[in-house]
Amino acid sequence: MTVDAEDAADLVLAASELCANAVRFASGAPGALALRAWCEGDSIVVEVEDDGPGMEWPPQREGLPDPEADQGRGLFIADAFTDELSARREGEHTVMRAVKRAVLPSE
Repeated sequence: MTVDAEDAADLVLAASELCANAVRFASGAPGALALRAWCEGDSIVVEVEDDGPGMEWPPQREGLPDPEADQGRGLFIADAFTDELSARREGEHTVMRAVKRAVLPSE
Protein backbone atom coordinates (compact mmCIF):
# COMPACT_ATOMS: atom_id res chain seq x y z
CA MET A 1 0.00 0.00 0.00
CA THR A 2 1.54 3.31 -1.08
CA VAL A 3 0.70 6.79 0.19
CA ASP A 4 1.40 9.82 -1.97
CA ALA A 5 4.53 11.65 -0.76
CA GLU A 6 2.63 14.92 -0.24
CA ASP A 7 -0.09 13.21 1.82
CA ALA A 8 2.56 11.41 3.88
CA ALA A 9 4.39 14.69 4.52
CA ASP A 10 1.11 16.33 5.61
CA LEU A 11 0.44 13.51 8.08
CA VAL A 12 3.97 13.57 9.49
CA LEU A 13 3.76 17.35 9.99
CA ALA A 14 0.36 17.10 11.70
CA ALA A 15 1.55 14.25 13.94
CA SER A 16 4.71 16.16 14.79
CA GLU A 17 2.74 19.23 15.87
CA LEU A 18 0.34 17.15 17.96
CA CYS A 19 3.25 15.31 19.58
CA ALA A 20 5.03 18.59 20.35
CA ASN A 21 1.91 19.82 22.17
CA ALA A 22 1.60 16.53 24.05
CA VAL A 23 5.24 16.66 25.17
CA ARG A 24 4.79 20.23 26.32
CA PHE A 25 1.67 19.59 28.42
CA ALA A 26 2.10 15.98 29.62
CA SER A 27 3.36 15.14 33.09
CA GLY A 28 6.48 13.31 31.90
CA ALA A 29 5.54 10.19 33.87
CA PRO A 30 5.93 6.77 32.21
CA GLY A 31 2.95 6.24 29.91
CA ALA A 32 2.10 9.95 29.85
CA LEU A 33 2.15 10.03 26.02
CA ALA A 34 0.97 7.76 23.25
CA LEU A 35 1.04 8.03 19.46
CA ARG A 36 -1.18 5.73 17.43
CA ALA A 37 -1.82 5.54 13.67
CA TRP A 38 -3.95 3.19 11.58
CA CYS A 39 -5.92 2.86 8.36
CA GLU A 40 -9.70 3.20 8.18
CA GLY A 41 -10.98 2.50 4.70
CA ASP A 42 -9.21 4.97 2.42
CA SER A 43 -8.17 7.21 5.35
CA ILE A 44 -5.25 7.34 7.76
CA VAL A 45 -5.99 8.21 11.39
CA VAL A 46 -3.40 9.56 13.81
CA GLU A 47 -4.10 9.94 17.52
CA VAL A 48 -1.86 11.57 20.10
CA GLU A 49 -2.77 11.08 23.75
CA ASP A 50 -1.33 12.78 26.83
CA ASP A 51 -2.09 13.14 30.52
CA GLY A 52 -1.99 16.94 30.47
CA PRO A 53 -4.67 19.25 31.81
CA GLY A 54 -6.74 19.32 28.64
CA MET A 55 -7.89 22.37 26.73
CA GLU A 56 -10.87 24.16 25.33
CA TRP A 57 -11.98 22.58 22.06
CA PRO A 58 -12.30 23.96 19.54
CA PRO A 59 -9.83 26.67 20.52
CA GLN A 60 -11.17 30.22 20.55
CA ARG A 61 -9.09 32.06 17.99
CA GLU A 62 -9.65 35.09 15.86
CA GLY A 63 -7.63 35.23 12.68
CA LEU A 64 -4.41 33.43 11.90
CA PRO A 65 -1.80 32.62 14.53
CA ASP A 66 1.27 34.86 14.68
CA PRO A 67 3.91 33.23 12.43
CA GLU A 68 6.69 34.69 14.59
CA ALA A 69 5.33 33.44 17.93
CA ASP A 70 7.16 30.69 19.82
CA GLN A 71 3.90 28.81 20.34
CA GLY A 72 0.25 28.77 19.29
CA ARG A 73 0.51 27.41 15.75
CA GLY A 74 0.52 23.63 16.29
CA LEU A 75 -3.20 22.93 16.28
CA PHE A 76 -3.71 25.38 13.43
CA ILE A 77 -1.09 23.53 11.36
CA ALA A 78 -2.45 20.08 12.25
CA ASP A 79 -5.96 21.22 11.29
CA ALA A 80 -4.78 22.81 8.03
CA PHE A 81 -2.92 19.69 6.84
CA THR A 82 -5.61 17.11 7.65
CA ASP A 83 -9.29 16.72 6.81
CA GLU A 84 -10.50 16.42 10.38
CA LEU A 85 -9.05 17.38 13.75
CA SER A 86 -10.86 16.70 16.99
CA ALA A 87 -10.20 16.42 20.71
CA ARG A 88 -11.76 14.32 23.42
CA ARG A 89 -11.12 13.54 27.07
CA GLU A 90 -10.74 9.94 28.18
CA GLY A 91 -10.50 9.94 31.94
CA GLU A 92 -7.47 12.06 32.81
CA HIS A 93 -6.10 12.03 29.25
CA THR A 94 -6.59 14.28 26.23
CA VAL A 95 -6.74 12.53 22.85
CA MET A 96 -6.18 14.54 19.67
CA ARG A 97 -7.39 12.77 16.51
CA ALA A 98 -6.35 13.80 13.00
CA VAL A 99 -7.78 12.16 9.88
CA LYS A 100 -6.48 12.43 6.33
CA ARG A 101 -9.10 11.08 3.91
CA ALA A 102 -8.82 9.49 0.46
CA VAL A 103 -5.10 8.75 0.72
CA LEU A 104 -5.31 4.97 0.37
CA PRO A 105 -6.63 2.95 -2.55
CA SER A 106 -10.28 1.97 -2.22
CA GLU A 107 -10.98 -1.71 -1.94
